[in-house]
Amino acid sequence: MITYSDTAFVKAPASEIINWFLEMDEEQYMNWHKDHKAFRLVNETKGVGRTCYSEEYLGSFLLKATYKLTVLFENRFLIFELGFPFSLLKGTCHFKLEEQADGTVMTALITLGGKFDLFDPFIQKIMNKFLFKDESLLSHTKEEGEYINELFAERNTNSINS
Repeated sequence: MITYSDTAFVKAPASEIINWFLEMDEEQYMNWHKDHKAFRLVNETKGVGRTCYSEEYLGSFLLKATYKLTVLFENRFLIFELGFPFSLLKGTCHFKLEEQADGTVMTALITLGGKFDLFDPFIQKIMNKFLFKDESLLSHTKEEGEYINELFAERNTNSINS
């Protein structure tokens, strides 16, 4: 299995972060990261089954993909499965939330391939050559965590000042 991971601290309760993901719309998605270019809901399902389409740059590669929410566990865990053609690579995006007294530790984990997939090194070389470099995905994921923290800090400042 190929994995990419990053952890960020967000000054917000886990329930707010989960709701932010569940209520994602075009404006939120575009404000989340400078490399996000398009977003639309594929269906209006609230919760498991919710599917969206997005476009985002990973380095110079424009990733166009659908994501379906397949696991939602209380205020602690979300899993999105990537749609075709990335589903052939068993692509998933996990968000694990660990609430603490002053905020939430959010770990983003992107996986490709199976648990014991012998083709992973070959797939990773092809991805790095023709799609995106590992560094681009890791950098993007790290920035997304930083930007989520900034978004929630700004949101909380605005609600205090209102």
